[in-house]
Amino acid sequence: MRYSPFDWSGTLNRKPYWIALLLALSCQVAAFVLKDIGALPSWVALTTLTTAQFLLWPLLVRRLHSFGASGYWSLLVAIPFLGFLVTFAIGIPRPKAQSDDTWPAHWTHRIGQTILLLLVVLGLSRAFWAPYTIPSGSMKPTLLAGDFALARQIVGATVAAGDVVLFAHPATGYEIVARVIGLPGDRIQMMDSVLHINDTPAQQTAQGSFDELFQPQGPLQLLPRCANGPVGIGGTCSKELFEEALPNGHRHQILNIARSQADNTGIYTVPEGHVFVLGDNRDNASDSRVPLFARGVGFVPIPNVTHKLFRVAFSTSGESYQDLSQWRWDRLWHPVR
Repeated sequence: MRYSPFDWSGTLNRKPYWIALLLALSCQVAAFVLKDIGALPSWVALTTLTTAQFLLWPLLVRRLHSFGASGYWSLLVAIPFLGFLVTFAIGIPRPKAQSDDTWPAHWTHRIGQTILLLLVVLGLSRAFWAPYTIPSGSMKPTLLAGDFALARQIVGATVAAGDVVLFAHPATGYEIVARVIGLPGDRIQMMDSVLHINDTPAQQTAQGSFDELFQPQGPLQLLPRCANGPVGIGGTCSKELFEEALPNGHRHQILNIARSQADNTGIYTVPEGHVFVLGDNRDNASDSRVPLFARGVGFVPIPNVTHKLFRVAFSTSGESYQDLSQWRWDRLWHPVR
């Protein structure tokens, strides 16, 4: 009798089914034990769980065939608790033997195989990328509250000025997104809202205004800050929009809301092994201009920088991604620059 985790046709007796089931359960338990003791990243544990479940799927189908039942009953495993019971229950009885010819290959099997392989590949690829939900407006207009962004894993030494990165806060460990502005040895200063790097001002070109509705935004339902405030709910919230050019040639957009203490600073000399980060929404960001003791970010150790954002997969202004009426359709697969 054939034994293949990618074969939906034919039948399957008890012995190979129980071997596969116990191996899958052992891998899942081991993955989560190692995760709990900190020896395994969360994405590895989740990938192991998903891969094991979907590798069992064809075996469930063939086992059901042994009872003369349709393989579509295997979809019951998607139901919490019930699916767990079904997985064990169909492995206990010894059904009447049937010919493999009773259950020939079908075109739907190819669809199932394709879905399985795509899920396995997607799970394994999580070693190299990460999803991140933008909670606030500190990176407007590049990233909006409610953006679901994708980030590729990077080696800290490859960080460049202008990169929008995901990093662990030096004190709390929380994941934060900001733009890298200064590298080790750079001198950073803000003078009259203009960024200076190594005594050279970054060129700013006015691009009019950034306008948005004054209403709760994203999963946290935060209200935006406006340069033309006060603004009522549903009104137009405006900010000054500029394009900023860094000395290395990287260009990106930034916002200005009002004069603030952070618009004029002393000189920050970036220490070895660290980077200096800023939010693009300069007057609404707690970044490297604010030291750790004042609940800011301070200088960020390069090992804390783990990913570079490259795309917005989708975006919503509502509390839930399931409410399609709140989706920002113009931001589907929007590049992050």
